[in-house]
Amino acid sequence: VANGFGFSIANVRFAHEYSPDGKKLFFIPIKDNVKTLRMGLIKLKSVRTTSTVQAFINHCTTLIGGKQINTLKDYVSCI
Repeated sequence: VANGFGFSIANVRFAHEYSPDGKKLFFIPIKDNVKTLRMGLIKLKSVRTTSTVQAFINHCTTLIGGKQINTLKDYVSCI
């Protein structure tokens, strides 16, 4: 993945076309109908929520404002 040493398969597209070291990334679309990646937050009621975890939950809630994010590009437009 890094500097020609492999590849990566992902079902989301990056928001930009360059790697952290400034080199251009190349994308080959997956032709199959791939399900949307679904993510969420889950925690046990019986476990005390630390202030760090609560801050993360608050951050995520504020960041997306209840919207569904379908691509990393959508995520970047939220921040």
